[in-house]
Amino acid sequence: MAGVGSVRAVERGAAGREGGGAPSDGALPSRSGAGGAVLSLDRDEALRYLGYAGQKLDAQLLARFEELASACERELRPACASASFPVDEALTRWDGEDGEGPQVVLAGCGLVLPGRDIARHLRGAREVALLACTLGAACERELRKHAAISPTDALLYGAAASALVEAAADACDAAVASQAAARGLRASARYSPGYGDLPLSVQPAFLKALDATRRIGLSVTAGNLLVPTKSVTAVIGLFDEARADGGGSDGARDANRGGARDGASGRAPVRAHADCATCPAREGCLLKGKGRTCHG
Repeated sequence: MAGVGSVRAVERGAAGREGGGAPSDGALPSRSGAGGAVLSLDRDEALRYLGYAGQKLDAQLLARFEELASACERELRPACASASFPVDEALTRWDGEDGEGPQVVLAGCGLVLPGRDIARHLRGAREVALLACTLGAACERELRKHAAISPTDALLYGAAASALVEAAADACDAAVASQAAARGLRASARYSPGYGDLPLSVQPAFLKALDATRRIGLSVTAGNLLVPTKSVTAVIGLFDEARADGGGSDGARDANRGGARDGASGRAPVRAHADCATCPAREGCLLKGKGRTCHG
């Protein structure tokens, strides 16, 4: 499992927007970084990104994978940004009405999160935290370099980088939850655009709400994919009381990791979903496209 040591967040601004928490930027040093913060990527997860499912692996290939994974931890500097906003109850439709579908609207930034799944995930939240993490332009340069020299190295490095940005998202997620707890709030699991029925088309407004381009150099293409590609965006509900179900919908907890590999978004599953037919992440499931499932 990815190990995360102390993570230092640099607070900017004395007060949050419209009553939300203060926006924060965090530089998350890698294994060799100064300041005591440590991010280690999950090797098992990176291998799963490569399609590993228990088959025997060549020792030389594993050794090369470890070299490249260590290079990711040593050379890359993940950056994260987050901010929280109150839910605009006047404009939010939890169940949909008058022929209009459900949507959650955030006060202070105007971000609209459409879809039944995200409305179920955030229902009852006092505030919603937005977070974005990226490995930055340095990772893009390394990916291009490896692609030009060795396609195998490019695949191995790309999988390791995907696991590292997930570790960064986990660290940012934990920081958001800790800051919320200090204010008497409880955080849900994170939920990313592109899963369930929350469309990737929210990405431009999402990044604008976070001012992510200026803060951490994260932007979005015309096709709503994140640039740099090894990046993650996610939504976290902040509640007055702990959720009986652990926070969030099944779709959020069970959505497959992997969006970070193609510039979409990613989040961690907590347990496998019992049935593909009822999983909100079924339409964009990477495992299903490969003829596999998360439940065996």
